[in-house]
Amino acid sequence: MSKKDLYAADGMSHRGKQRVKLKMAKITSLLPKQDHNPTHKKFYSTYIWQKSRDRKIKGTPLCEFCRAEGRLVPATLVHHIQALEFDGEQLNQDNLMSLCGEYHHRKIHSMMDEDIKEGITTWTRESILSRIPKTPR
Repeated sequence: MSKKDLYAADGMSHRGKQRVKLKMAKITSLLPKQDHNPTHKKFYSTYIWQKSRDRKIKGTPLCEFCRAEGRLVPATLVHHIQALEFDGEQLNQDNLMSLCGEYHHRKIHSMMDEDIKEGITTWTRESILSRIPKTPR
């Protein structure tokens, strides 16, 4: 699916998408940065991770978080469902989730941080997506 098809699918022009990206970049620049563990940071710069990430985005080109909300938005980053800190498989495609941007990545990490405080250290795609508030159509 090309970018042009994705824009047409959600009814937004390329110029409209660019405006949204600029607004999101401004918003995310104001949010505090979430640093990776130094060991994990090194992993994220490897060729094998970049290839695995690209394979996930090509296989699931839309944000899974937005799709659960009923919207079609292109994915731009990949999130590990089962965190690496809790023995999540680094390159298993089933342990990866396509997301549209840093906002959703931070939102998922915020949910996970709440779970950790309650002693929950295991997640699934379904357990994450089931917690997304459904917007009425």
